[in-house]
Amino acid sequence: MSQATSKNIWSALTALCLAMTLTSVAGADTATVVIADFETGVGSWATNDARVDGRAPSELCGIYATARVEDGRTEQAAIIEFKAAGGTWASVRLPVSGQTWLANGAGQIAMWLKGDGTDHTVDLTLRAVVGEDKRDVSYVYTVALTNTDWERRAIRLFAFKDKDGQPITAEALHGTYLIQFVQTGSWPAMVFGVDNIRAEPVAGVNISVTGPTALATTVDFRGLVGPMLGQPGANATAGLHELLTRTSAAGRASAAVRELAPCLVRLRLSDYYRPATVEYDLIALNRAINWVTSAGARPLVCLDLPVGGNMDDLRTTATKLASLRRGGPGLRWYEIFDSPMLTGQFASVEELVAGYNDLSQRVLSADSEARVGGPGLASAWDARVRGFLDGAETLHFVSLKLHGAHTAAADPRTLFGAAISGTPSDLPQQLSLYEVYKLAQSRRPVPEVIVSALAPSSATPAASGNFEAAWMAAALLNGGAYVDRMLHAALIGGMVAADGSSQPVQRAAMLVNTYAPRGATLREVSLPATDLLTVAAWTPTSRNLFVIHVGDGPRTVALDCLGLGSPLLVRRHQLVAGGQIRSDERPKSAQQSVQFDGPGVAVIEFVMDV
Repeated sequence: MSQATSKNIWSALTALCLAMTLTSVAGADTATVVIADFETGVGSWATNDARVDGRAPSELCGIYATARVEDGRTEQAAIIEFKAAGGTWASVRLPVSGQTWLANGAGQIAMWLKGDGTDHTVDLTLRAVVGEDKRDVSYVYTVALTNTDWERRAIRLFAFKDKDGQPITAEALHGTYLIQFVQTGSWPAMVFGVDNIRAEPVAGVNISVTGPTALATTVDFRGLVGPMLGQPGANATAGLHELLTRTSAAGRASAAVRELAPCLVRLRLSDYYRPATVEYDLIALNRAINWVTSAGARPLVCLDLPVGGNMDDLRTTATKLASLRRGGPGLRWYEIFDSPMLTGQFASVEELVAGYNDLSQRVLSADSEARVGGPGLASAWDARVRGFLDGAETLHFVSLKLHGAHTAAADPRTLFGAAISGTPSDLPQQLSLYEVYKLAQSRRPVPEVIVSALAPSSATPAASGNFEAAWMAAALLNGGAYVDRMLHAALIGGMVAADGSSQPVQRAAMLVNTYAPRGATLREVSLPATDLLTVAAWTPTSRNLFVIHVGDGPRTVALDCLGLGSPLLVRRHQLVAGGQIRSDERPKSAQQSVQFDGPGVAVIEFVMDV
């Protein structure tokens, strides 16, 4: 990579052109948003009433599929029924995204309606979260059911009023999350039909938006980046030994690892070195290995030289460990060395290669089924990577580290740029992950590429807030087309807390492992803004859209998805403040939106099969 190129983080992306597609973003245009066309049935709608209070299927109302003939063709529609009742309430409802309506300039709700020929009415209601105190407010428009023929109705948004008679505002529309057909009090039995419910723009009608406007972008599921190779994992640092002494904490941490399985969990041999006895505690190491395998993960032991240790003891211990674990469950992965040039263990690449070949051969002699690799480079300088790849004999994987920066002072967007480019922001002359991958392709057989320690900063490798979670997801998804394993720098204190509970970084890795697992197909990787990444991925049962935001302030993203087909169900899974995952159903529409209060990760899951 040239010096001029490395100075601009975004121009570094040209090195990735074979692995991703960058989509430019035009300004937001007004567009009709399909709320419900019922072509795939009525399964997204739910019913509830006062009697069951939403805890069981409603007996006072129901929704059923029917047919509607228009211009000589038959389309699927819905029939809604309310049974006679008194002194109660009932509703038929669908989750919606008012943010998407707002972003697309909606001015009215339109639908086809078929009444029952009486003077009955039904309340069409928009439910919204409003104000800093998050009040749940209903905005109602009363619909007459006199006409027994199918007719198109269009209701301006300002006609929806709250209980005080005030029309819906931009803030309320932004917070609208549900559309309902509602009855309250007492009512007679009634049946009516609905179809093709849409939020439509209206010329000359505009609900003014205050605050930041939504970013509108298009995501194309018809493209092809390639298979998802990357899989998240973690480094089990010295803190694991203490955690395993506490049963409840070990159980919670095991559950967190299991959500990433079958991932690699890296254990450093030096963490089990006891200077007082000048020995390695292989009993404690084997306990840790067994814990990792019981969580459904695969242990990788880094054969590194501890402070105060010597190479002869390391060789003897490595051979003994490989012999003890040979033929048994669990341990097959051995990383030879950890930051060997940075620590001064070797003065030259030639010495490093000789040391690697000697130790890897000893491990393979003790266990012929072992997978060996290394050398855990802290700095991917061109000469070091090339020299090692040229000289290493048996090499199942090449390993190196990636930190966004080596100082705690780097700003978030700089760190995000490093996740996208695969190069440390303060050492841009180093090879990117993509360039290491291309060099590895020259070997036969081709070794895997493993990032053995991954974090935004080497100064705070165990930090785990929502920014670190978003950074982790961006690095995993962006590098997933060419890096096989990416292990977070710290399991204890990073992915999980001291009590074993999951932290935001673990939740983000879980989302990637679930909705873009190894073997999925990456369809598009796009940067709509300097603080935003979108990734489209296919799995056998779903089309999944990742939206990753690293900015500090609020951000609403309106998304128009191309090439989806007809999903059976749409869900959103979003990492929110506190590291929790909030999931909900969304309209079965190609238009979706996501709102962020700060850094975060969201997945829109379009379920295509079951």
